[in-house]
Amino acid sequence: NPSTGLGITYDDVQSIDIKNNYIKQNNLGGGFFWELSSDRQAELIGLTYNALNNGVEPSPTTTSASSSNSSTTINSVTTTTQSSTQGIIRQWQTNYAYSVNDLVMYQGRIYKCLQAHRSSPNTKPSKTPTLWLRM
Repeated sequence: NPSTGLGITYDDVQSIDIKNNYIKQNNLGGGFFWELSSDRQAELIGLTYNALNNGVEPSPTTTSASSSNSSTTINSVTTTTQSSTQGIIRQWQTNYAYSVNDLVMYQGRIYKCLQAHRSSPNTKPSKTPTLWLRM
């Protein structure tokens, strides 16, 4: 809209094809979709996948890092896990002595302890970023 300076577009096969060509011609790392609810048959995402991968399925590969960390690459998606001394994720609770790297579940989210401390109602993970890192 020239009067407001705002533009709203809806992608279709032609616009996605143009965007995919631009990505490939400029050697960009990939593309993304802000919102996909109108791509009910996955036509646009499939077109992008095929265009950026030249229609070739990547081969799964597995790699290992050090004994305490491991990485696995499958279809170009990398996940990394780090060993934890606890081995479990506990629910966060008050009056508990937390150690650095302890993992807790609080309000459906996982947090990692950054500083050893004894918890209190004032040290909830969602309210104290100096003590907890949201994972």
